[in-house]
Amino acid sequence: MIFILAFRNLLRNKRSTLLLLMLISFITMVFFWGNSFLSQSDRGLRRTYADNLTADLMIQKTQDISMNLFGANTPVIDDFFVMPVLPAYNEIRTTLEDQGLSQLSAVVSGKAAMDLAGVRQGVPLLGVETPSYFSIFPGIDLLEGELLLQDQPGVMLTRDMVDELREKKGREISVGDSVKFTMAYGTGFRIREVPLKGIFQYSNPGPYMEQIVLVDPQTLRSLSSVLSVAAEEVDIADDTMALLDGDLDNLFTSGDFFGSDDSEFSISDLEEDLSAPAVSSSDIMAGDWNFILIRTETGRNVSRIKKDLNRLLEPYGVTVVDWRTAAGNAAMSVLFIQFFFYGGILLISIAGVISIVNIMLISVFRRTREIGTLRAIGASDFTIAGLIVLENLFLSLIAGSVGLLIAWWGMGWLNNLEIPLGNSLISSLFGTNVLVVELQSLEAIKALAVAVALGICSAVYPGALAIKINPIEAVRRG
Repeated sequence: MIFILAFRNLLRNKRSTLLLLMLISFITMVFFWGNSFLSQSDRGLRRTYADNLTADLMIQKTQDISMNLFGANTPVIDDFFVMPVLPAYNEIRTTLEDQGLSQLSAVVSGKAAMDLAGVRQGVPLLGVETPSYFSIFPGIDLLEGELLLQDQPGVMLTRDMVDELREKKGREISVGDSVKFTMAYGTGFRIREVPLKGIFQYSNPGPYMEQIVLVDPQTLRSLSSVLSVAAEEVDIADDTMALLDGDLDNLFTSGDFFGSDDSEFSISDLEEDLSAPAVSSSDIMAGDWNFILIRTETGRNVSRIKKDLNRLLEPYGVTVVDWRTAAGNAAMSVLFIQFFFYGGILLISIAGVISIVNIMLISVFRRTREIGTLRAIGASDFTIAGLIVLENLFLSLIAGSVGLLIAWWGMGWLNNLEIPLGNSLISSLFGTNVLVVELQSLEAIKALAVAVALGICSAVYPGALAIKINPIEAVRRG
């Protein structure tokens, strides 16, 4: 009986029903579009950074200041921030491998002035561990030249940066050209020159990623005056140690230091000394890496891994952060966009609830005599309140379904247009260079659930007023 009354009242109050139908359909459509976009943007943004730059997790030295790959996440202090090196690097690396995390790569970070083709510009530098770095980032596509090799100096630039330099100077930039870096420190500066080894591009670059320069770690350490320690032991002869006990006044007059008086210095001896193999960068150990990047296997719970590693590595004075923190301000700017979207959807929902309540109140007041008559013939408070709620429930289901159909059709039509995304920020949000919004069944269910919840919540106050109507007074007014 109550279902029949609910349907009859919806058909009788055509104007109120139409207004509620349009309002709830609009809210459902906006929620479905907005939530689909935000859900896709979160996945797209993660894919942008995890596949190209930050991996899934990053290990850094524990600091009071939040750090990203290139400095502090607080812009005010970033210029005065010195990137700390990882303590106990070997022990940390061994611990990670014992946990089954094999996709690892260490990096050194810094900033320098780069001179190429007569143009000087400040660039962020990443000294990467090869070949592990390129194996964990499938989003790095080599276009020209070769990847950086272990123990060989070199630099790799993005296609966008090379094209920009070519346009500025009107000259060709090729693999093999010399690239000069300058880094100031204290009262002086250091200059290093390395060959351009390769030109690459990111599969889906995020904001500012086209400015990142990849370089061999030893060049960056030399620029930033980072001391590297050899892992192999050095044997010192007894006669050399005896010099420490000798007379300092005779140190430079005695022949023992430079050799005996009858020894002859030859060019062949010098050539032999210069041709002696240097310490390999693969033998470099603790104290010369800023971060360790971790790529997790598909399907593993990244949040759980992060929590477990933070507990396990706490004694080493390091912290594990996710890709958002590692990406820094670029990813944080997208978080603000997401925040504004959610805030807008919330405001629309609140305004919708208020409008629905007002329409329902008007409907209740117009049916005062009918409600009073129902109460006079013995209808309970539950029946009266249930009638109001059921009306809204039916209407919400119908309106929500209509809103979803319109939204679904609109998204399909928009995807067929294949609108190109020229802005790197928007491109990173969608995870593609073409505007394609994914049609997700889960988001459709959420939107329909929100429509129903709005309808039920909006019926609570009008239903409470309906059960307070005095039947005698209602009949008298009618």
